[in-house]
Amino acid sequence: MFRLALFALLGAASAVEFEFKNNGGEIWVGIQGNPGHAALENGGFALGQGQSKTVRAADNWAGRFWGRTWCDQGSKHCLTGDCGNKLQCAGAGGVPPATLAEVTLKGDAGKDFYDISLVDGYNIKMSVSINTKLTT
Repeated sequence: MFRLALFALLGAASAVEFEFKNNGGEIWVGIQGNPGHAALENGGFALGQGQSKTVRAADNWAGRFWGRTWCDQGSKHCLTGDCGNKLQCAGAGGVPPATLAEVTLKGDAGKDFYDISLVDGYNIKMSVSINTKLTT
């Protein structure tokens, strides 16, 4: 299972942290910012079994995350969620099937929204949890 935790950093320089935790086989995480928003980590990274990684974003970031599976180190292609022959998707979206986590921070009325979407199909188990921590 692929787990995404959203940490809101209150009192710090307007930022959030996304923590990615991989409880299954190796995946390549794909990241695509919505128009006008950055492709965090230039759009992706590899995450081995049992590994986790934290990624920082602006507190008004909006975009999507997905897991790419059965990826080939040589050709850089994945059987699910592929974004071309690259580890970092650099703004490109994933090819279905791909389970998506969609996030909009400070959206309508300043509220944060997130969901897990199967609009592009299903390729991995995914969960999202929210944690808030104060910083000084």
